[in-house]
Amino acid sequence: MTLEQLYANGVIPFDRSMLEGNGRFPSDAIEWLARHGLPRLEGGEVLGVSFLSPAIKRFDGEEFIMFASERWREDLWIGIGTDGAVYALGPVQGRRSFINSNLEVFLQFMAHVSRYLEAAKATDTGPTVMTRDVLQERLAALRNGKIRPAARATGFDRQFETERLECEFRTLDRAALKRDGWWCKIIEQLRDGLI
Repeated sequence: MTLEQLYANGVIPFDRSMLEGNGRFPSDAIEWLARHGLPRLEGGEVLGVSFLSPAIKRFDGEEFIMFASERWREDLWIGIGTDGAVYALGPVQGRRSFINSNLEVFLQFMAHVSRYLEAAKATDTGPTVMTRDVLQERLAALRNGKIRPAARATGFDRQFETERLECEFRTLDRAALKRDGWWCKIIEQLRDGLI
């Protein structure tokens, strides 16, 4: 998925006037928001992230342009710092965690993850749930040759696609993949099939 496709469902506009007299935010972040706004996502979110109308808010004594929230808690935010970087902002003693070097790269990462999730969903049938008795019956039938193992579905190779996604991320923003960072946790969950 490209940035253009990420914006396919419309735009959440940004009102530049909210920053009048505030010279603390980098002009490239403001220009990106003014020119492109934020994507209005199909289904409302990707990775539990929902985009909002940008607003300036104080967090732990600093100003941020808050532009997204995470559904896991009402007090988890994503914002642009005065350095232009994108941060996850949480309630634990002013916890702020670096995500990406700038908004455009963050949105490119989101587009790549959206593509990955669409590809995974197209061929992933999900787990099979059965009772212990049914499982024992099927195992016995398999051992007795009454049924053959199902052919493995081809298509999405999770390990390969996750490695490819990680390479794309490194090319776009190496700093975003620091150990225990926001994106490293996402990649780990994708690799394990948890997302």
